[in-house]
Amino acid sequence: MAATIHADLRDAYEAIPYVGRPNHYSEPGRLHAIAALHGLEVPSRATLSVLEIGCGDGSNLLPLAAAHPGGRFVGVDLSERLCASAREMAEALSLANVTMLEADLRALPADLGRFDVVIAHGFYSWVPPDVRDAMFDAMLRHLAPHGLAYASYNLLPGAWIRRIGWDAMRFHVRADADPVRRVARSREVIDVLVEAWGAQDGPPAMLAESFAHEAARTDGGFYHDNLALVNDPVYLSAFVQHAARRGLAVIADADPSTLSFGGASADFRERLDAKPPLVRDQMLDFVHARALRQSLMVPHAAAAGAKLDVARAASLHFSATMALMQQRGRHAATSGALADLLAERFPATVPFDHLARLLPAQERAGAAARVFDLCIAGAADLHVAPLAIATRPGARPRASVVARWQATRRQFVANLRHVGVRLADDTARALLPLCDGNRTVPEIVAAARAALPAPEAADPRAAVERRLAQFASAALLEA
Repeated sequence: MAATIHADLRDAYEAIPYVGRPNHYSEPGRLHAIAALHGLEVPSRATLSVLEIGCGDGSNLLPLAAAHPGGRFVGVDLSERLCASAREMAEALSLANVTMLEADLRALPADLGRFDVVIAHGFYSWVPPDVRDAMFDAMLRHLAPHGLAYASYNLLPGAWIRRIGWDAMRFHVRADADPVRRVARSREVIDVLVEAWGAQDGPPAMLAESFAHEAARTDGGFYHDNLALVNDPVYLSAFVQHAARRGLAVIADADPSTLSFGGASADFRERLDAKPPLVRDQMLDFVHARALRQSLMVPHAAAAGAKLDVARAASLHFSATMALMQQRGRHAATSGALADLLAERFPATVPFDHLARLLPAQERAGAAARVFDLCIAGAADLHVAPLAIATRPGARPRASVVARWQATRRQFVANLRHVGVRLADDTARALLPLCDGNRTVPEIVAAARAALPAPEAADPRAAVERRLAQFASAALLEA
């Protein structure tokens, strides 16, 4: 591949910046919960250190830094424009524990130090082969002895489906070099294709579903995924082998639902369970036609003792997922006592002991497996420590400093579960910054009057309280 590809990739992000958002699965508390299940050491959250490779505009890294003021956070990116955006946000939030490096990953400073967590979200598939090597090398060089590395990447076989759409758009704009026009023309053609695919059965219908929501994506997200200069999905087995050649061992996926056998028969499940973990996981990717993986890695030396034991779930905390809450919204029937409690406490966390006590005494020995089964089913999330999230607005509602700053500047704000949340309207965007923990609800009502739409002006208290309740359910208010 020509040496200029590195400069071309940088220039692409300068031309159309990628506006990021927090990646829930890379949140260190989740990653360390999975590490704990595998018997790995969990570092102190008070002094957490994180290196993010390809940090972009800081949308993933900076909320973590704000949540761990005693930690150390370093972001590396090749784009001057994106690094400047991240520095602007860090300075506005007075985050003294963050360093942004505009640097080539292949030439990082030797004195960068070691980190508890190294994150590379949406990076591996989108860079040339020599930079993929450099990613693994940087992880190995800069991981602390107990460190954990996270990488997400486009995956085969599922990405074969999206590749059809990618190739169609690239073919359509093959003669146009202007990035802005390429995006506009690609949006037009994918809309036409989705309509045509949706009128058919079989593979075209799958394509229509995969590309159904492209109109809602930002230009940056659309461009750097669909029209990326480099976008190379891989099979899990190939990723694992690549990591191994560079000194790292894949121990798990950041999403426990990847352990689900889906609709596979009992006989097939039994046969897969008898296989080595990599063979089982690769076959499960075929079962699900999976298009994304989020692999967790440690140095080879640390991998020897890493083995999943669901009994260790007894030390963790759990919360309902949005999938569970949406399911309950569609169906009034109960999902079982454990899921009911998680839903009742949503969006806050529940200690394992509280869940185990719901089971009959004779079933409590298997409580850890029951709870972890909820994680595999996509109904429960796992955390190494409780999250201080309010389930309803308090007397002086307080949103995080990050969300308050983002509310009037970005489409998405980072919530306390490290998820990007789109605020409902301009009134919500004006109201959230007022939730600073110093104002009472009546004071917020008084300050927000001018931002209320005319139909709600007659009862401003009700309008504000309705949005405060929405903030609480979106995990935006601190306990």
